[in-house]
This record gives sequence, C-alpha cells and structure tokens, in this order.
Amino acid sequence: MLLQRGGYAIAPTRQLSFFHPRDVARLLSIDPGALPEIPLKFVVMQMPDNSVGVRYCTVESLLGRYEGLA
Repeated sequence: MLLQRGGYAIAPTRQLSFFHPRDVARLLSIDPGALPEIPLKFVVMQMPDNSVGVRYCTVESLLGRYEGLA
C-alpha cells in the first residue's frame, strides 16, 4: 500500500513482525543498543514466476553482534 502511494507497483507482498515482550525486557537488560533490531520480521512475496518466496534475517545475524546476545 505504501509503495503504491509512492507510485511503485509490486507483486503481492506482506511483511510480518513479531517479538514477545518478555524477550524485549531480556534484550534491554543485556544490551539496550540492540533494541533497533526488533521486532523481527519476515516478508512473504509473490515472485516473478508466480511462486511464493519468504525472506528473513536470522536472529543470529541481527543480534549476534551485540555483547551477551550471541
């Protein structure tokens, strides 16, 4: 919807975000600098060949560089 408002046309795509409040509290107690990495997200999108693709970053790739979160 936001891309369409900007004049861009893309195939059907959905972004889903998730994170449990308990995990946010734990993250803040270990390294508050990691907060911008959440919520975790994944994208479900229609590919050019009409198949469906899912794209995501692993938790390790997002949080592994922070002290105490490896």
